[in-house]
Amino acid sequence: MNSRPIFPMDESYEEYIHDESQFSGSAQSISFPRSEEEICAVISEMREQQIPVTVQGGKTGIAGSGVPLGGHLMNVADCSRVLEYSETDGKYLLTVEPGLRLTELKQEMAKLGGPVHLFWPPEPTETSATVGGVAAAAASGICSYAYGGARQYFEAARVVLADGTVRDIRCGDHFLKVNGEQLDELDAFLGSEGMLGVFSALTLRLIPCPAEQWGIAFFFENRQDAWRFADELQSDPVRSEEAQVTAAEYIDGNSIRLVESKKELLTKLGSIPPIDPTFDAMIYLEIAGEEAGIESAAEILMERATQFGSDPDRAWAVSGEKEIESLRTFRHAVPETANLIVEENHRSNAEITKLSTDISFEGKSFTQIMNWYEECLKDLRPAHCIFGHIGENHLHCNLFPKNSSEQQQCEAWMSWMLQESAGLGGCVVTENGVGKLKRRWLPSDNALISRMRKLKEIYDPTNFWNPGNMF
Repeated sequence: MNSRPIFPMDESYEEYIHDESQFSGSAQSISFPRSEEEICAVISEMREQQIPVTVQGGKTGIAGSGVPLGGHLMNVADCSRVLEYSETDGKYLLTVEPGLRLTELKQEMAKLGGPVHLFWPPEPTETSATVGGVAAAAASGICSYAYGGARQYFEAARVVLADGTVRDIRCGDHFLKVNGEQLDELDAFLGSEGMLGVFSALTLRLIPCPAEQWGIAFFFENRQDAWRFADELQSDPVRSEEAQVTAAEYIDGNSIRLVESKKELLTKLGSIPPIDPTFDAMIYLEIAGEEAGIESAAEILMERATQFGSDPDRAWAVSGEKEIESLRTFRHAVPETANLIVEENHRSNAEITKLSTDISFEGKSFTQIMNWYEECLKDLRPAHCIFGHIGENHLHCNLFPKNSSEQQQCEAWMSWMLQESAGLGGCVVTENGVGKLKRRWLPSDNALISRMRKLKEIYDPTNFWNPGNMF
């Protein structure tokens, strides 16, 4: 075996030059470091040869951020150890390497023991994603409705910079002045899509698990009824000292029908009953807290859903971690099916890539945003589906072109859509990143892009890291 952790790129590594978006690239060489020491060794050699490095984790991205455009590809998925756990004054901190997958993180948290059971609130849909990937994208996850996005659950990071320097960056220790904005240095690296350095360790803030948890899926034959129910969830989230709604997800009828059409390919859905094709929308909720509080909240939600046309006798209601995982499996099947269709279309036409929005609209009503989406989509021929987080109206509209003409039409629509959403106060990039796929659709004066250009000048003026991302 090669004593160095660097290997020439050949066809045996082909799976590493694309992600789930079907965006493909190329690289001269590839490495799989297993420690910070090996990461530093790779960086040293690439720096000497003046070869740029693209950092990659679990390959679950859908924007091409971890896909190389030449140079060296460094996959850190083998850096997956748990390094340290500490508990001080009710603060629970777990330090892990960036390649630890979310499924592995759950297993490790279960081993911590003690009277307090802990969890990490960021729960992106893709459970095979890595902790480093969550940090690089500053992902949200379905529990952001109650707990917020991932940024607040990172306490510190250990980062290797382009010059080989290893920095320990802790939340609140150092601030930067970027384009007139004061920015926590840790926050500068979160959501940076690997453009400033590579994480070698991340310290996570864990919180105690709620005593009980329920999951309820409401179905609607009229999607406008579901929108009005979502409006109610936004204006009154049904929260008390004993319980709160922690997840609120919208799934449209097209998404439901797509999953049903591919169910035989998704073995994890074997325990999920078929869904009536007359349903045109689904809203999935999770409630956590004390049992009495959950029961009270569930009654209120059932009454509201009934007022908006959902039959409570046809709802899915479960309790306990195992049963909730089964409903989350269905929620995960929606983007999984979308990616599957894109992959099928890509096999027929190599030009086809994933096209989906990642826009949030804070302060708007859900009905307003859905009406806006429908107006925008009325003249678009290719199939589409919409799903995502009800909180902040953070929805993903997925398009499914089948040929070159439709791909071009959908790309033009994406560019126009992002421009239109900005005028409505939308944040056009929220959790999936810009990567290499979406950069052409964002104006150069976009606030995120402008800030990242400045950070790039500070931390990576030679463009050593992830060239081609964002700009």
